[in-house]
Amino acid sequence: MPTTDETAKTISKNNDYFDFNVISPISRSANITYEISAVKSSNSTLDNNDVKLYLEKNQLGKYVEVMEPTKFKTLTSKSDIGSEKGTMILYKETVNKTTTDNYRLRMWLSDKAKVDNISRTFTVQVAIHASVKANK
Repeated sequence: MPTTDETAKTISKNNDYFDFNVISPISRSANITYEISAVKSSNSTLDNNDVKLYLEKNQLGKYVEVMEPTKFKTLTSKSDIGSEKGTMILYKETVNKTTTDNYRLRMWLSDKAKVDNISRTFTVQVAIHASVKANK
């Protein structure tokens, strides 16, 4: 069912969000820049404007917003780090030491979406692309 941003951001049943982590192992003096992107399934039948995504990052034991609720918006060309055309970049981060960053992704039907009796789907996969730059 269509949901407001404020309601969707706080639903806390286990199946209402996707938790994942990004591990950045650094053994020498370097920076790793990574971007998190959503790859829409070709079988999805909902319009991009009807779906919202929201990303939080765990900081000191609490999830905080790093991407506000945003309609699915595709890249028009491949990013400089490697996210493909047609995907949506959710967040970009640069780290200079070994870290494990924990994220929580939520996705819902916008409260502006028109609802009818036709069954539709919208599926994404999370992709991580990274670039390493050695420090001098």
